Amino acid sequence: MPVALHDLRGALESLTEAVDILRVTDPTGSPQFASALFHLGDALRLDGRLVDGLHNLEEAQAIWQKQPPRNASDLADLDAALTETRAALQAHL
Repeated sequence: MPVALHDLRGALESLTEAVDILRVTDPTGSPQFASALFHLGDALRLDGRLVDGLHNLEEAQAIWQKQPPRNASDLADLDAALTETRAALQAHL
């Protein structure tokens, strides 16, 4: 499904579908699966769905701790997304 620029809903649909497919085809969790989880978690955060976003971000982190991504800056981006998500959740308490 094509996603238009700034189409968060479309991005969420596409990312959710990708993660669902990878859960079936890649159950052991590859770095590519972690990347999909990271992008879904970050999109959920941007959509205000902080708890769901945090769950996906933490799952991505667990995979990348065992099998790091090819691009080391992805880990820094994940850490930033985790920090922002946790801070936003704390602000809502």
